[in-house]
Formats: sequence, C-alpha cells, structure tokens
Amino acid sequence: MANHRTPQLKLTLLPQQLWLAGLGTLVLFGKAVNEGVKLFNYLADQGEIIERRELNRLDRFTHNLKKQTIGKVSTIVQNSLNGNPQTELNKLKRELNLLSSTLDKLNAPHSPSGTRKAS
Repeated sequence: MANHRTPQLKLTLLPQQLWLAGLGTLVLFGKAVNEGVKLFNYLADQGEIIERRELNRLDRFTHNLKKQTIGKVSTIVQNSLNGNPQTELNKLKRELNLLSSTLDKLNAPHSPSGTRKAS
C-alpha cells in the first residue's frame, strides 16, 4: 500500500509545481520587459549623442564654408577695386554659385542608396 500512495502524492504536487512555474514565468517576463525598456532608452540616448555630434560637425563645416566664401568675396571685391571690375564680378558670380550649389546639396534630403529617379 505504501507504493500506491507515492504516485498519488506526486500527482497532487504537480498542479502546485505548475502554478509556481507559472508565477516564476511572470517574474521572468516582468524582468524581460524592464530590460527591454532599459535597452530602448539606452539606444535612444545613443542616437541623440550621434545626432548631436553630426549636427555639430555640419555646423562647423558650414561655418568654415561661409568664412572661406566671405574671405574669397572680400578678396574679389578688393581686387575689383584695383583691377578689371567685370573679370572680378564674374569670379564673384562663380563663387556665389558654387556656395549656393554646395548649400543646396547639404540641405537636400538624402534618398536611400540603391534608388534611382525615373528618367
């Protein structure tokens, strides 16, 4: 008779063990969700750092470009006062067109690589 009670005892423990395993799963799920939120926030913070760094780099580039262009324009204007105004005016137009083109390229939205415009 002792053998007969042993299987019955195990069967009564099984539902309790299943219940406890389910509770343990909820704890693990809660931890996983918490870790997922932490990971998402970390990735968002890293994205902000990269975005800020690239915007600063772009600002420095455009500032230097403006400074160079102003220097060239100043030189051209100074030379025009001392030389042939028409030739210097043409140089000035070319420099301004180059600056305008460069700024347009910098401000243009970039399309994903591999896409082409229809011809």
